[in-house]
Order: sequence, then C-alpha cells, then structure tokens
Amino acid sequence: MDILQIVNHIEVTNYTVLINRHNVAVVRGTYKNGDALIKIFGKREAYEREVECNKLLTAHNLRVPPLIDALQVDSYFIMVQKWLESVPLDQWYPKLTLEQQVHVMNQAGASLSQMQFSISTIELSQSKFWHRFEHNDFSEFSWKQYIYSQYDKWKGRIKFTEIDLQLGLDQMVNDVGIAIEGIDSVERITILHCDFIFRNLLVSTETNNLLAIIDFENALIGDPLYDLAKLTWVDLDPKKDQQQIQALIQGWNKYADTKFDHSIFNTYQALQAIAAISWVDKQEELSESNYAYRNRAIQFISNLLVR
Repeated sequence: MDILQIVNHIEVTNYTVLINRHNVAVVRGTYKNGDALIKIFGKREAYEREVECNKLLTAHNLRVPPLIDALQVDSYFIMVQKWLESVPLDQWYPKLTLEQQVHVMNQAGASLSQMQFSISTIELSQSKFWHRFEHNDFSEFSWKQYIYSQYDKWKGRIKFTEIDLQLGLDQMVNDVGIAIEGIDSVERITILHCDFIFRNLLVSTETNNLLAIIDFENALIGDPLYDLAKLTWVDLDPKKDQQQIQALIQGWNKYADTKFDHSIFNTYQALQAIAAISWVDKQEELSESNYAYRNRAIQFISNLLVR
C-alpha cells in the first residue's frame, strides 16, 4: 500500500501514519482544512461495512467520530472522519485510578447498549453491513446457527498439542459447543461491534471520559450480550477487576431492554477465548506474546468452566 501516493492524491497534508498493516492503514492529517483521521482499506467489504455503520450510528447521535468523506482511489477505499483529541483506552487505562477505571467502564457499557438498542429492527433489516455469505435475509437470520458455525470453524483451526490434551483443552472446547447448542432464541437481535475492546474505545486525556467507539469493519448482528464478552477477559482480569466488570455490566443495563443472562454471557466469554486460540494457531510464525495470549485464553476457559 503506497500511503504517500494515496494521501497526496486526496490532498492530505501534515500527515502522520498511525497504523500500516495488511489491507488497512490509518493516517492522521489535515483534510479540507480540518484535522482528520483517514482510514485506507484494501478490501471493499470492510470499507463499506464501516462507512454504513458510521452513517447509521451518526444518524442516532451515538458515540462515533463524525464522517467527513468516503471515496475510492484506484483499488483502495478511503474513509475520512473528524479527528477527536483522544487516545485509545488501552493506552490510558493503566494511568487511571480505580475510581476512574470504574467510571469509564460504566460509560463503556452504557455506550455499547445505547448503540445496540437505538437501532431499530427495521433499520437493521434494511442494512447490508451484516450480510455474510448465506446470512443475508433478516427474517431468516439465525444467531444460534451463525454462532455455532463460527465455533465450528474456530474449533477446526485449533492445533491441539500434547500439553493441550493433558490440560483437557479438547474437552473444554467440546463443553463450550454443548453450551452453545443450549442457547435458545435471542430476545432481541441488535447491531454488534464484534471487537469491542479497549483499543477501539477513545477517551479524553483531560476528562477521562469515553468519547467514541471506532472500527466497525467486523460489525454484525446478533445477541447484544456477545459484545460484552471479549473485553472482560482480553483487557480485564476476571479475578482482580471485578469492580470494573460489574461497572461495565451495570452501564450496559442502563439502555438494554433485554435481561442480562450470566450463563449465556459466560458461554460467550469462553467462545471468545476459543476464537483467540484459533487465531494464534492459524498464524504462520508465533511470537512470545502470541504464546502468552494463547495460554491466557486456555487458563481463562479452564477457570470459567470450573466455576
């Protein structure tokens, strides 16, 4: 991806490259005399998904950076948003006091449920961001079927080692599959972010308040509880951070019009951990951090199933 050529083409000045990885780059710069965040996509699907979600959420005055422009340059797709003076929560969270951490977790939960439950069923049925392969008809969409297909895919990617088998990881993974099969129909289908973690939450360094949720390129529809699960083990420690997790759930309950089911929530937590193991195992080369992430996911599932 030739970032210089792309930003010059759309007349971005004073730019700084923030992220540059396969199929996506993020740049901060001046665009049409304003400070902007420019996200460059190599894949049309991710671009269209993010732009559609941004427009939909902005129409409801929800916490997303305002969209300035959306355009195509050659084979690349570009989304321009207003720059917000903020930092990702993963960079700022360790600097917060316990009281401040609890406060921002409460805001995060409330912002998530407000986002999920502000979008009507009719709006979701008319949207395309959640379309995946055969899952394109809202009236026939089955969350249980979709989530089990994801479980099946992630399970198939796990490369069980001798140590894994000694730890009983194979049985743990099977137990999670059984739990998914036991999930009944969902009370309410909502928009899902699908990567609701600290790095995708922007906070003010002046007020410590949550300003925006970003990165909707994986957005879907489904059980709103699913979005709460990943953050609670990727960014928080279920044993040490109980106050923060409770604040997140309490915040989510402010706008949720469905019951918080702890059993289903635990199933989604375990499923997210299986996804993490699967992600590590499909990498061609593994770093020490990859191994640590995988081991942490295994330990989390083990602790969860023992409860």
